[in-house]
Amino acid sequence: MIKAIIFDMDGVISDTQKIHSALESEILNNHGIKITPEEITAKYSGRRAIDFFTELFKEADIDISQEKISKLVHDKRDKMIESLKKNTPPIPGIFELVDRLCNANLKLGIASTSTLPNINVVVDKLNLKDKFTVLTSGHEVKDGKPAPDVFLLAAERLDVLPHECIVIEDGISGMQAAAAAKMKCIGYVPDKDKKYPADILVTHLDEITLELIGVL
Repeated sequence: MIKAIIFDMDGVISDTQKIHSALESEILNNHGIKITPEEITAKYSGRRAIDFFTELFKEADIDISQEKISKLVHDKRDKMIESLKKNTPPIPGIFELVDRLCNANLKLGIASTSTLPNINVVVDKLNLKDKFTVLTSGHEVKDGKPAPDVFLLAAERLDVLPHECIVIEDGISGMQAAAAAKMKCIGYVPDKDKKYPADILVTHLDEITLELIGVL
C-alpha cells in the first residue's frame, strides 16, 4: 500500500532546473569546459554539482584543486539563492497535485539535490511548506543521485518503508536513484516516446491521479 509520495524539486515542483543549468554552464565555460545549459540538463539533471563538476574537470584533464571546485559550487549556490528569491516559477499543475495527494491523506516529502536553504526558499515562495512533512537534501547524505541515499533518508523521516513510497522525478539520475531505493517512480518527462528508467511516464502533472497511484 502506498503511504507517501516523495518529490524531486527542481523541474517537478519549481521550474528551476533551467536556472541551475544556466549557472553551471556559465561557471564551467569560464573555466575551460564548453557545455551548454541544455547539455547539463540532459546529462546531469538531479546530480550534485560537486560530483559532476569534479568528473568534468577530470575528463578534460584540467588542473584544478578540489578546494577550488568546492568554491565554484559554493559561489553557484549563492547565486542560485539570490535568483530564487527574485523568481520561483511553479511547474504547471503542482498546486492541484499537492492538494489531491494531501486530501487523500498521503504523506508528502521532498528529496532534492538542492541544498536545504534552496529547498526552503522554494517551498516558502510557493506557499507549500505546510504541505510537506519532510524536506531532504542530497547534501545531507554520503552519495548523491543516482545513489538511493537521499530517497531512503526521506522515507526514514516520513516513517514509511521504501516500497510504500512513490517518487516523482524529472531527471534520469533521480529515476535511477528511485529504482535503487526499491521505490516506484513516476517520470515527469517532455516526451513519452523516449526511454526513461521510470515505471510510468507523464508529460503533465494533471496525469498523476489517485487512480494512477493505485495502479503502482
